[in-house]
Amino acid sequence: MSQNKAIVYPYIPNSVPATRADMLRQVDAQSVDEFYADIPESIRFKGKLNLPEPFLAEAELVRHIEGAAE
Repeated sequence: MSQNKAIVYPYIPNSVPATRADMLRQVDAQSVDEFYADIPESIRFKGKLNLPEPFLAEAELVRHIEGAAE
């Protein structure tokens, strides 16, 4: 398996390359950067959100949510 292969996260629909391409096509954008082109660089968020890594298995997601709910 190639180490460069993108991971497709089951709970993040736009991580599927074909879905992302279709979403961009629907809004007439060639790239995500083009999609956000109307937002001035000076007000774009450039940091990293304080979020956990996406979960690959439903059981991991359930454990995370249950832990957060406690």
